[in-house]
Amino acid sequence: MPYFKDCIGAIDGTHITITMSPNLQDPYGNRKGGLSQNVMVAVRVGKVQLQMLECYKMLYLHGFYVPDGKYYFIAPYKNARYHLQEQGRANQRPSNAKELFNLRHA
Repeated sequence: MPYFKDCIGAIDGTHITITMSPNLQDPYGNRKGGLSQNVMVAVRVGKVQLQMLECYKMLYLHGFYVPDGKYYFIAPYKNARYHLQEQGRANQRPSNAKELFNLRHA
């Protein structure tokens, strides 16, 4: 597939629910009122790298890099229009940055 010629893998992230003693909970509070650890998963062709990081700025400190001219595929935004057909049926242009990203992603 020519569109993915320089793609070396895929990246996605999620929050894993955690439990800990009350005096340690402050940094792990999430927007839904619970406790979680942010986890990034980078899947490379033939290899899986799990990066359990509190901050994505720590990626380079843990040896994660993208070679020049290559890229990782990332997932589109949830709860934002995605498919070109949806854009056409609605007769609208993207109304925000997430919709624009998803349109270009498609």
